[in-house]
Amino acid sequence: MSISTPPIRAYEKLLGLKRNPFKTLSIISPEEASALFVKQEGDGLLLAMVAETIAGSGSAFIALTGPKGSGRTHRLMVIEDSIERAGGKVLYFDVAMASGPDILDRLIKTAMSLSAGIAVKIKRGLLGYTETIPEEELEEIRSSPVKIGDIILDALEKHRPAAILLDGLHNAIQMGEYWRFIFFEAIREIVSSMPEGIVVAMAMSNGTYEKIDESFPALSSRLHHRFLMHPLTNEEALMLVERRVRAYQVHRSAQMPIEEEVVVRANELIEGNPRRLLKLLSRAVDLTVLLGKRMVDMEVLGSMLKVDEPKFEYVKKAVDKYKDELFVLVDEFDGGPAELEAIAEAMEAIPSEERVKLEAMVIAGLIEKDSAGRYYVPPDRFLKEREEKEELTKPKWKLRFRRRKIR
Repeated sequence: MSISTPPIRAYEKLLGLKRNPFKTLSIISPEEASALFVKQEGDGLLLAMVAETIAGSGSAFIALTGPKGSGRTHRLMVIEDSIERAGGKVLYFDVAMASGPDILDRLIKTAMSLSAGIAVKIKRGLLGYTETIPEEELEEIRSSPVKIGDIILDALEKHRPAAILLDGLHNAIQMGEYWRFIFFEAIREIVSSMPEGIVVAMAMSNGTYEKIDESFPALSSRLHHRFLMHPLTNEEALMLVERRVRAYQVHRSAQMPIEEEVVVRANELIEGNPRRLLKLLSRAVDLTVLLGKRMVDMEVLGSMLKVDEPKFEYVKKAVDKYKDELFVLVDEFDGGPAELEAIAEAMEAIPSEERVKLEAMVIAGLIEKDSAGRYYVPPDRFLKEREEKEELTKPKWKLRFRRRKIR
């Protein structure tokens, strides 16, 4: 169900908001990430490990693993904000934006610049180099994990507390065997020798973690902790929604422009995935404004769910090993058809391996393949779900937005 974006002023006029608080931004600052962060299971330990590192009493090598949209990158940004607030330096690399030796070149050049006292910071793959490294020297360093590790450690040690944050590691797994070995061995060199005051954090899918663990056990064995991303509980979903709404309210008010039942129903429908929750609520807010209403209520959500709910319910009935693919087909490709490469990219998977899984889903009758080799969920499956779906009953939850006095 496609929904147009209303004029920006309409959000303020009807809902008292500066803009749609659930729109996903391509770039969000670390400060905003911390302000909107809702702690879940395991986050207390994560923040404690970062605090210990900042205090100089320890170092940390951690992995953040979970499905796409589960909060991996958000936590990297919270770590980034914590280090920077303490006066430290952060090297943030989105590996998904590079291939082959490119990521190694970025690591080397940026670390050498930082080591020389030039404040260079990688921000979502946008780099600005102020020095030129001779190609011969770069090639020599690039071929040695030990030299790469030494250069990066030298840069980080001079600016402690410091962190190197690696996102999108599925692309590193898909490098050629030689470059994959160099990359992960360089990381192993860093974590094997890093002193107190340094954090090395990697964010990836569970599947990518399993491949790293299998191919580079000497690296994974050095992890201090692997943090699994958990689905949002209904209470956590309400807290997340409230923080976002409060951040974009024009005037502080005790009135929330969205009903609690809407949040809970949406969260249960998408099984607690933060990104999918925000996407669904973003559309609900836009539809509310287009309808000229002053509250995102169950009537608005219900009108959307006439189309969306059968799709999500179809996914929820599938066995767990196929749910992620079905969610991607339904949520990102509107049921399909979608090319293998596009699905693999969305799944952060190797195309050849993803093909095997999709073909198994075809055999199981969950999806079909058209004459062009694209995969899709047959529309009649959604129609069947819609026909079988009974009217929504009143939920039994008793969660509430926190009530606060407005000063």
